[in-house]
Amino acid sequence: KEYERIAPNLGFQRNNAIDAFAFYLLAQWGVANDHRADITRAQAAAVRRQAAHAYAVVADQLGSDALRQEFGEMLAVQATIMAGVHEAAVRKGDKAALQRYVDLAQRGGRMIFTMDPTLITLTDDGFRKRS
Repeated sequence: KEYERIAPNLGFQRNNAIDAFAFYLLAQWGVANDHRADITRAQAAAVRRQAAHAYAVVADQLGSDALRQEFGEMLAVQATIMAGVHEAAVRKGDKAALQRYVDLAQRGGRMIFTMDPTLITLTDDGFRKRS
């Protein structure tokens, strides 16, 4: 339900696996960087374009539309939880929990982005390596 509430604000559709993948990438990057500012629709659209290219590789490994949809739903759930616990730690001022979530997202981000996510910036052109 939370993803369904947030997705339209970013221009994402709730039943689209590519949109869920883009949301997951944004959440992973956002928590890894302790990002607290709103993400714009332009940034979200750019990440969605990047996600569409990456998703094509993943989709080939999933044998049916049902498996691709299940994968998208799993990503939406994981991203919502990740972003939610980060946000809750920020609201509570729980610095120890916040650092644990940031550390965890940075480790996971290294696998997803194939580089340290703190070396990546979010722009209106999507994710870019910091100069």
